[in-house]
Amino acid sequence: MRQSFSEFYLPTGKEIDELWSNADIVVDTNVLLNLYRYSAATRDELLSVLNGFKNQLWLPKHVAAEYHRRRADVILDQLRIYRAAREAFAAVRPRLSEDLREFLSRGQHPTVDLKSFLDRIGHTAGTIVGELEEAEHAHPDLLQNDAVRDQLDKLFDGRVGQGFAVDALPELLKRGRDRYDKQIPPGYKDSKKPGDEQFGDYIIWEEIIAHACESKRPIVFVTDDVKDDWWWRVKGRTLGARPELLREIRDRADVDLHLYSADRFMQFGLQYLDRKPADSAIEEVRELRLGADESKTSASGTSFAASELSKRIVEVLRRFNERSRDVGGGVDLKSFQHPILDDSLGKPQSGDRVRVFIQRRDVASNGSEYDIVLGRGDTLDGLEASIRALNVGEEGTFEIEVPSSMAEGPKPGVGQFSVKLLASIKSPPSVS
Repeated sequence: MRQSFSEFYLPTGKEIDELWSNADIVVDTNVLLNLYRYSAATRDELLSVLNGFKNQLWLPKHVAAEYHRRRADVILDQLRIYRAAREAFAAVRPRLSEDLREFLSRGQHPTVDLKSFLDRIGHTAGTIVGELEEAEHAHPDLLQNDAVRDQLDKLFDGRVGQGFAVDALPELLKRGRDRYDKQIPPGYKDSKKPGDEQFGDYIIWEEIIAHACESKRPIVFVTDDVKDDWWWRVKGRTLGARPELLREIRDRADVDLHLYSADRFMQFGLQYLDRKPADSAIEEVRELRLGADESKTSASGTSFAASELSKRIVEVLRRFNERSRDVGGGVDLKSFQHPILDDSLGKPQSGDRVRVFIQRRDVASNGSEYDIVLGRGDTLDGLEASIRALNVGEEGTFEIEVPSSMAEGPKPGVGQFSVKLLASIKSPPSVS
């Protein structure tokens, strides 16, 4: 049975070892562009691993073309982060002032000196803005002197595919449209992209198969694309490449295929090369992949995923939290959660006061914001469970019951509701 349905069988350890020894290693566009988003140490580590397999590397021409078309945008995105971050921190004091005044009875509280707290936040925000300005001045001009591209030029010298002739593209795109209509992977998840841009993954796939037909070597494809038209997922667990992809490349090229995310490629590549593990670099690459959803952008459209700058900002914010741990009368800053400060302060617990935006999704409905004290009402059990599953700034869709007392926005009853946790704060201590 395995011979007839081999695409549904995970490779054995021996097969994986043979794959690393003999496969052509193909790198996706997103992996190349993410090199500009990593810290220098992580970028060098990944390039070092790629260099360890230099004789096995191969790059589809469409990947090389996409890299060059998008490279300048990614570099400029990193520069735009400085401006967006300065604007965000400049707005810290008024935004926190508004939230805190409402949470703390409009500024009147027996143990919290709100003015002192806000003055300290304003001073720290100013310090952060100054550090961002210094970092911006020190940022290398990669448009003029791009050491990353220089290294990629050396790695892939003589290892880029020829691509498809111009007169072959119309027929290729026609087949791509037919596949997308039938949801045959890969690429159909990009069907809403404009024009021929939607066929990028499919063209890369056809290049990989054409190359494998000539080389007769198995393929390791390294990609940080997280969409389900590449990956086989069952009940939240990723098992590997889609079985349809494994079957197609075996039928057409008689070779095996294995997919790795960039972090898993680093992890197993270092083991195969018998090098010391690079846990911090692997974790940074993993975090960027998990945050790669293009919808997770700042107001200016710039991704705040892991980069040398964003790591610096996070470190500054952690220092800020340490400096401001005690806020009048024993209120811990870490009990106040807000997306502009830190998204890793933990999920809300019973007794916390939260502000949420709720909108029903299964029927037409407006959404509304609500202030809720967790653990105060039995009728909110399902809603509270969904709130406690979120970090501040996160949004999720849940099958829950919303009581009629909250009917001014979403329609009440049992249904699918979108819940976004806007802010959370520990309830102030009672004063006898």
